[in-house]
Amino acid sequence: MTAPSPHEPRSLHLREPVVVPTSEWRPPYYTNVAAVLSLVLGALWFGGVGSVLALVLGYHARREINRNPGLQSGRRFATVGIWLGWIGVVATLIVLYHYRGGRDSMDPGP
Repeated sequence: MTAPSPHEPRSLHLREPVVVPTSEWRPPYYTNVAAVLSLVLGALWFGGVGSVLALVLGYHARREINRNPGLQSGRRFATVGIWLGWIGVVATLIVLYHYRGGRDSMDPGP
């Protein structure tokens, strides 16, 4: 036997990779971005603007998730974003009522 030359690559005797056939091919599964944005905007509120955007993005995300069953996740994110959006809209209306009209109507007057 002769010694291997330093310029020749060593043989590592790697095995061939084992390929296991699957019953069906599945496309990649990912979280819907609109659902995540809905959750974030609903939580941050931004004086009511974030709440409205959370509602729009949340309903849009749920519609996309329903159209592509099994391809997207994030339905719970969208649902929580919708809930937070509605809570933010109601809170904004209450704040506006008390700030603008409610204060004058609560004065007992002379």
